[in-house]
Amino acid sequence: MLLKYIKDMEFTTHDGSKIELDKSGDIKSGYYDILNWQMDDDGEIAFVKG
Repeated sequence: MLLKYIKDMEFTTHDGSKIELDKSGDIKSGYYDILNWQMDDDGEIAFVKG
């Protein structure tokens, strides 16, 4: 489902790295990780393993 949203896009990360994805969603330059951060019951931001 995520692939639908990341096709043919480019963005710059917080540290200035440029990420480019082609029309198939394959990476053209750079690298990235997709992380799942959610707010827990205590209102803290927590990493959620998939």
